[in-house]
Amino acid sequence: MRVVSWLGLTAGTFAGGAGLAFLGDRNRRFSSQIEFFSRISATMQVDQGLAESLRLFLEELATTFDAEEALLLTAIQTSSAFFFGA
Repeated sequence: MRVVSWLGLTAGTFAGGAGLAFLGDRNRRFSSQIEFFSRISATMQVDQGLAESLRLFLEELATTFDAEEALLLTAIQTSSAFFFGA
């Protein structure tokens, strides 16, 4: 009878630890997403103008995802041609 209660206590403790580890990992992922979105939204400021805001936005994306600068320059040229008809 005592062995069964100890096995139940051990299994419950293990399940609690596994649940806390899962929640901790989920919280870590969520906090990194919040940090990413706050950095992205900080680049979008009206007083800087559209071109500068777009440049900062694309620069932040390139930094976050380790994109090459050639892709960034192409995106800026394409977007400026789209928005300004150049």
